[in-house]
Amino acid sequence: MAIKEKLLNLETVLIGNRGVVLGISLAFGGTFAMYNEVKHVTPNLFLLGSYFLTAFSGAVVGGYNNCGEGTVKIYQRTVEHLKEFRKIDKRFLLTCMEDDANKKYTGYCQLQGIYLACRDYAPECLPEFYELKKQYTKNIVPNF
Repeated sequence: MAIKEKLLNLETVLIGNRGVVLGISLAFGGTFAMYNEVKHVTPNLFLLGSYFLTAFSGAVVGGYNNCGEGTVKIYQRTVEHLKEFRKIDKRFLLTCMEDDANKKYTGYCQLQGIYLACRDYAPECLPEFYELKKQYTKNIVPNF
């Protein structure tokens, strides 16, 4: 894998997937706050506990999203699909949305991968993507 591809995948995960961004922000913010609180002679245990919970919840959110792995896989798959067909169709969308991914709050990563690929390689497909998402998926998390 070329360096350009690795950087694109990193950008897709770190910027494109809002769940991963939230997880990283919470984890680093909580860890930094804990570090600053521990430096005090008598740390406030309530604050220390809340900072720990913030860092832990960030790790849970990032882990729940598999650190954006699903977004990158579907992004790459969609890029190949768009290069070949120049459109997103119902069959492709439903193939990407596995059984457990097509729920109210899950499946965001897959949809975000499709959205990012459409945005980067075929912006004319975005209205079609939104229409297919509305018709065939149960996910309510917005893609932008």
